[in-house]
Amino acid sequence: MRKRLCEAHPDRRFHLVADSLYSGKSVVNLLPENCQFTGRIHLDAQLFELPPKRLPGAMGRPRKKGQRLPSPRAMLSTAGSLHRALV
Repeated sequence: MRKRLCEAHPDRRFHLVADSLYSGKSVVNLLPENCQFTGRIHLDAQLFELPPKRLPGAMGRPRKKGQRLPSPRAMLSTAGSLHRALV
């Protein structure tokens, strides 16, 4: 349904909000360009940057993950302490 809606109105922007059942790669990786997604994740989720670009002539299997990011819980505590410092 989201694909048909986004394709029928390419000049409009859409924002999909769904629960954790739809927050997986199979949904998020297939979003059209004019659709953004907000979904729930666990506060202890392991998050990573995108993998680095593969250099020409590099051997071996390409990396699937980049550098590890702080957990959502750590990001919230940092943002909260920053907010308290600014107020």
